[in-house]
Amino acid sequence: QQIKKTTPLPEGVVFYAIDSKGQIALHTQEGRIFQEATQLGSPTLIEAVHRMLASRDGVVTYEFEGRQQKAIFQTSSLTGWKFAIRFPAEK
Repeated sequence: QQIKKTTPLPEGVVFYAIDSKGQIALHTQEGRIFQEATQLGSPTLIEAVHRMLASRDGVVTYEFEGRQQKAIFQTSSLTGWKFAIRFPAEK
């Protein structure tokens, strides 16, 4: 709730953070918190999570909930978590 209050995002845009093991630590959709990111969907999502965990920052694309998504991420130097903004990928 705090994320939504302090950082309103446009429709279709999601903020999340994953820890060093791929568990969702923060998410604008509260029900996703503490879920394993690699167990939420398609093979392309699993691959994207592994790429995020292996890189300091970057951009990944993947299919999630039947749509192509793009996420821009960066690693926190304080926590080591990957902070990401996800939005629908352009076709």
